[in-house]
Amino acid sequence: MGLVTSASGVVQYYREIIYDNPFKQWEYGFYCYLIFFFLLGATEYHFRLERKKEDPFIYPELVMDEDELEARLQDGEPLCLLDDLILDIGEYAKYHPGGAFLISQNIGRDASKFFYGGYTMANKDTTHGYAHSNYARKVASSIAIATLNRVTKVMKAEIDTTQTNKW
Repeated sequence: MGLVTSASGVVQYYREIIYDNPFKQWEYGFYCYLIFFFLLGATEYHFRLERKKEDPFIYPELVMDEDELEARLQDGEPLCLLDDLILDIGEYAKYHPGGAFLISQNIGRDASKFFYGGYTMANKDTTHGYAHSNYARKVASSIAIATLNRVTKVMKAEIDTTQTNKW
């Protein structure tokens, strides 16, 4: 509403200038262009700063191990990994800028190599990976449902201490 009020006030002021003084018309036009290019430059500067920044992922409190993740995948939940984040990509797939196909192909897989631009899903030498922006990191944090606990079955096994001192 404030923008509409401001715009209507500027239009009214401009109408009064048209009939008043040609020099004021030129001055008004100059200031309009000056303000426009200042705002354009400030927006571009903010965009470039935001693009370079890397906010850390926000890890959810829920922790899943690999067996629980595998069970959920067997039940048909559309989950994928990004580093140690477990992402629920079911609803987000239709909003992904690269298309739902790219997301759906990574269900049950670790998508980190695609997220950071190391790999592409095309087999051509002309394509290169796309390193996602800081905004994509925020989106990934918002759809994260759990943190993966990468404790393997070997780590879970008990160590037989009677066999360790035989050397």
